[in-house]
Amino acid sequence: MAFSNSTFPPPVDPFTQPVTLLMPDGTPFNVTMDDFAQMHFWGVDLGVLYGTEIGMSVVTLVAYAVLTQPSKRRSTIYALNLLALIFNTIRAILLAVYVGGPWQNPYAYFADDWSRVPRSAYANSIAAPVMKFLELCCVEASLVLQVHTVLATTSTVWRWFFVALSTLVGLVALGFVFAVMVMNAQAIMDLTSGYLFESITSASNITTTISICFFFIIFTSKLGYALAQRRKLGLHKFGPMQILFIMGLQTMIIPGE
Repeated sequence: MAFSNSTFPPPVDPFTQPVTLLMPDGTPFNVTMDDFAQMHFWGVDLGVLYGTEIGMSVVTLVAYAVLTQPSKRRSTIYALNLLALIFNTIRAILLAVYVGGPWQNPYAYFADDWSRVPRSAYANSIAAPVMKFLELCCVEASLVLQVHTVLATTSTVWRWFFVALSTLVGLVALGFVFAVMVMNAQAIMDLTSGYLFESITSASNITTTISICFFFIIFTSKLGYALAQRRKLGLHKFGPMQILFIMGLQTMIIPGE
């Protein structure tokens, strides 16, 4: 009530004026209104991103489960793809829970005081990168099996060479993702910054992108070779194979560059 009739000099910019908070031991520190706004906008952006990812994952999961031919639902590739979508959906939900969880408490964030964050929130944050690793395991295994299937008509030597090479490429990507998963879990438990292993995270993203591009170069190359063979046989009609080849180039090779 002492402040009800008091006036103060107007701030230069009221939207960036400082707010004084106290540490648990009583030490004061300042946070600006702009800091609160930036934290708010960052949380909204993440919420929209993860919410969109949940919706897309669920729609893709349902469509894949419903539209796949019953004869193909017993294949290993179908099971791996389905598991990858399930893991991605779980990961997106865990990340969305993080946005609305105790990690986003403004005081805990600015004071770096995480004493009231429960162990369940730690487990949730650690589970998200674990889901990402399991998802990538399913994706890489599915792609290796698809390479084996696509190259079924080639010679045995070349087929197993590319299968071995694709397995190696996939394992390298999985190795980096596994390293990031372990370091991230350790950083969460120790309450340290992820910037300490930023180089490993960048290497993980690069190797994962390279592996995906590598697989689809094989797929589009095989499809292009099949189209060339069809042209030699006098089959020039534009059809589904040409569409797949064009879309493969547009959605995988060109963005990868």
